Amino acid sequence: MSDELALAAIVLLIAAMPASLAFLILADVVKLEGPGRKRRWIRIALWLAAIPLSVPLFYSLWGAAGAAHLEPLCQAYATPEFRRETPTPREWLQLKTSRVVHHSNFWFRVSMDRYQVLDRRYGTIIAVADELWIDAGRARHYCGVISGPLPVETTRDANSQLEQFLRQVARGKPRA
Repeated sequence: MSDELALAAIVLLIAAMPASLAFLILADVVKLEGPGRKRRWIRIALWLAAIPLSVPLFYSLWGAAGAAHLEPLCQAYATPEFRRETPTPREWLQLKTSRVVHHSNFWFRVSMDRYQVLDRRYGTIIAVADELWIDAGRARHYCGVISGPLPVETTRDANSQLEQFLRQVARGKPRA
């Protein structure tokens, strides 16, 4: 996440250098009288140029804040909950999925997929796992049983990760 901010700052500086040189050349061509008036014109022009350049920076900061917002939730929800210690044959397991919005406000929308593993014979829930994601501006960060315990920008292969989760459930609750 900090690498992305550093890269955004470097790109912003590289884009700002030619723009500032163009403003300085234009200020010499316009021939404004007096050093105070020239400085004021340059300052106003640079502020006007900074407004469109601040939009990408704002979006990258918004996405980074979303990942930071998601991290405590990842710590709370990323570990699957096993409710049965004994092994269960794989053919008796049924995966039930539900999607909910965990919470939503003007800045962020946190959604989650809840995976419940049922014992087909009795209809009881023997394991629960979650996959969370946050939409913050244009950025989307994931964490959970599929993506892992830390916020990332892309998910792994969901089918293989869910199959691994089901194999863990079939083996029974892991010993601490």
